[in-house]
Amino acid sequence: MTLSWCELNHSEVSKTMSIIPKIKLTSYIVMPSKLERLICLLICWYFLVAPVAALAETPEEWVTLGRRVHGGFGSYIALGIRIGLDAIKRLDAKSRDLDVTYFDGMNAPCPCVVDGIMIATVATPGQNSLRVIPSKSNSSNFGVVVIKNKKQENYCVM
Repeated sequence: MTLSWCELNHSEVSKTMSIIPKIKLTSYIVMPSKLERLICLLICWYFLVAPVAALAETPEEWVTLGRRVHGGFGSYIALGIRIGLDAIKRLDAKSRDLDVTYFDGMNAPCPCVVDGIMIATVATPGQNSLRVIPSKSNSSNFGVVVIKNKKQENYCVM
């Protein structure tokens, strides 16, 4: 006998329920062991605290990253890192919240400073948050950097 949901009446339901064996339901409270709590704490630390600690890089790590990105590490890369870190501090921004535009100077040998700024601010051409303008800035300037906070519309010119 096949019945649809709407055709079942109370007596048929009670007959069907009497066929089902009685199941004893018991609830348990499971307390995690010390090891399980430690593992949970480490996982939480890894996802919540480690990303913040990753931003506090040592000078040696900056040099290694500069070599990897630029092909070498020189004073212009260090200058760019200082400019980028200063902009993050002044604009009270997170590294990915910045938009960088760089105007190269007439007397600048190369726009190496931009690689340092890119390393510090995590602004990249691929994200369209870093641009190097091909037209040269005023001849008396080494270069001009305009760094904007995307979320607050603040900016600083260096």
